[in-house]
Amino acid sequence: MVWKMTFFHRKINRVLFFLTLYLGVTGCTFTQVIYDNADWFLLVEINSQFDLTSEQEKFLKPRLKDWISQQKEVQTPKIISLLNQSAVISKQGLTPSNLAHLSEQIEQIKMFMIRTLAPNTALLIQMLTPMQFDHHSKKLEDSNEELANLVKDKEDFEENLQDYIDDRIDNLEEWFGPLTKEQESRIAQWLTRPRSHFVTSLEFRRSMQRIWLTQLKKIKARPELESFIIHWGKDKSGYMTVEEKNFQQQRRSNWQQFALTFDKSLSSKQRAFLKERIEYWQDFFLSNRPPNTGTASPSTRQ
Repeated sequence: MVWKMTFFHRKINRVLFFLTLYLGVTGCTFTQVIYDNADWFLLVEINSQFDLTSEQEKFLKPRLKDWISQQKEVQTPKIISLLNQSAVISKQGLTPSNLAHLSEQIEQIKMFMIRTLAPNTALLIQMLTPMQFDHHSKKLEDSNEELANLVKDKEDFEENLQDYIDDRIDNLEEWFGPLTKEQESRIAQWLTRPRSHFVTSLEFRRSMQRIWLTQLKKIKARPELESFIIHWGKDKSGYMTVEEKNFQQQRRSNWQQFALTFDKSLSSKQRAFLKERIEYWQDFFLSNRPPNTGTASPSTRQ
């Protein structure tokens, strides 16, 4: 889970917003406030995406509240188990096998969220006006801002790339503590790509966003819309060109290879730092698990 949040958190579907809120903020009090009011924060995010009417908000509020309660009851044990395994891996080291295992567990958590949210999402989509679809289109383009700024001016690309690399290093240090100069150099070397690579990545994102919007507008029957939302969350490859599929596969392979290589460079101090971060979230979810969920106790910590 830690590896996924570290390397892939920028790619997580917006439907996972509440989970990134859980895992993406610091400070016990603030984290608890967000957790306790996750339905409200999720509604705020949905509103920012679609500019909801008051009637649409009234429609969503009780449904989001029920959905969040369901996620906490069903998913909390899975998240605790995932964190327990991540704690063991943080000590023993990352391997292709355990990385694939964690990735599969995260995928199962994500798909349960999408499947259970899809019915109400489909209902909401059917309520949207053309202006709200336009609003959502603009918000999707806003999500491209980092990549768009990175490649905007050829003459500023090198400077922008360095900022991009520094940001990734900062993200890693949130989980592993201060990195060595050698580690920073390896990260910079690995992330350095020609401007054309990032242009392609931006074009790929925009292509997927256009398809998403087109399908939401095109599909009228609710069962078909639900099916599309679920399928989109699971596998978008059916909507990709051969070039896009190859690009995505290569990028995924590169990230996984880097995760394994970077793990080998970690010092005992950095692994201890990572373990402390994982233990924070273990304690948080254990203290917030709903009654009768039957999860592992704190004694399962390694």
